[in-house]
Amino acid sequence: MKSTFSLIVLVTSSVGIAFATSQYPVCIVGAGPTGLTVANGLESKGYSTVVFEKDPEVGGKCQSYYEGDFFHPMGALLFSNETYTETLPIILKSGLPFQPFAYTSKGWLFDWRTGVVNESPVSAADVYPLLKPDIDRYIEFWNSNIGPNLTTIGYKNGIPSEYTVSFSDWLWENQYNPELISIFEDGMVPYGYGDVLDTPAHPGYVIDRSGKFPIITYANPAGSEATQTCSKVILAFPPVSHALEAANLQLSAEEQEVFSPVEITKYWSGAIQVATPNGYAYSAVAFEPAGQLSAYLRLFDASPIATTWSWGKTGSKQTTAQAKKLLRSTISKFNKDPNNATEIPQPVTEEDVRQFEEWDYFPHYNTKDLEAGFYDKFNKLQGQQNTYYASGFNGFETVEFAIRAGQDIVATYF
Repeated sequence: MKSTFSLIVLVTSSVGIAFATSQYPVCIVGAGPTGLTVANGLESKGYSTVVFEKDPEVGGKCQSYYEGDFFHPMGALLFSNETYTETLPIILKSGLPFQPFAYTSKGWLFDWRTGVVNESPVSAADVYPLLKPDIDRYIEFWNSNIGPNLTTIGYKNGIPSEYTVSFSDWLWENQYNPELISIFEDGMVPYGYGDVLDTPAHPGYVIDRSGKFPIITYANPAGSEATQTCSKVILAFPPVSHALEAANLQLSAEEQEVFSPVEITKYWSGAIQVATPNGYAYSAVAFEPAGQLSAYLRLFDASPIATTWSWGKTGSKQTTAQAKKLLRSTISKFNKDPNNATEIPQPVTEEDVRQFEEWDYFPHYNTKDLEAGFYDKFNKLQGQQNTYYASGFNGFETVEFAIRAGQDIVATYF
């Protein structure tokens, strides 16, 4: 179990490089992929660093629930060798185990209101040949336009207005097959990116930037108060208003303007014991941002635990308790072998919910703010009051872009 009032402090130091020496270390708040990437990069340049993390484990959103010999990912699940070019070397160097993943069966579609479950009429393998011309056209477009111009961290080259509309509008305007929209939706909604029609906070520390150097006051694991003076502060978590306020930051007028419009997707993941068979991927027949279950998957034959993903409306006040109650009631309607018409669904109990977490996920601007150049305003904040911002918000909410955001901060400002 996680404690929201504990704080891990990781200290690294390097000496012998004159340009990097300072009487105070660089302080990094957040030990997820971005924060750890920053710490590693700064250490290689000779900087001393202190990393603050509010949870007992490092890793940010890359958490798992463990039971017996099995892990059940609550965050990152998949990566591709072709696109996760900065992530793969870290995985290989660290010795993390990984295995190929492919899903070619048809899967099952559920109606979260009624509990009716039907086998999908087609599989991805069935659909792919029909969509291959559009897929090839999109890949060519990406490689020619998006890849060279819009994968720069912080979007420092600007965002053309035609790319600030919703993804579905863009696909329609460019005459892609409508079926391609549903394919993208299947790959985006369950993993927290919202509908294609739209596009770590706690009272454990205080960051004072009123003086020449930032000072972090924090509660150490023993419960006593301690302080750390920093040469610079890097906030390695999504810059949403409630998280910044929880760090007790006195935001400048410019920071208020830049961060107040940042939106996040209401998003939860869970590790739930289920009675449905292994090898069956379940997905909602239609995605609606009601906080309900969007998809779930059992990864291991020998474990009855499934990883679940629930999706809510951006800006809603829906609580984790409400989303968990909805998750239980939804799965309880069809918690059985879907091939057995006479079997009675088993209710999902509180004990079956091994873990259920809400995440500050997919921080982003809306179309209006993108067109108004808010990323340019965001980039101009870097370094003001000895503060830097690094997270998936600098690019896109994936481990790959979180790592790239950390690398960019080190390469650009240190």
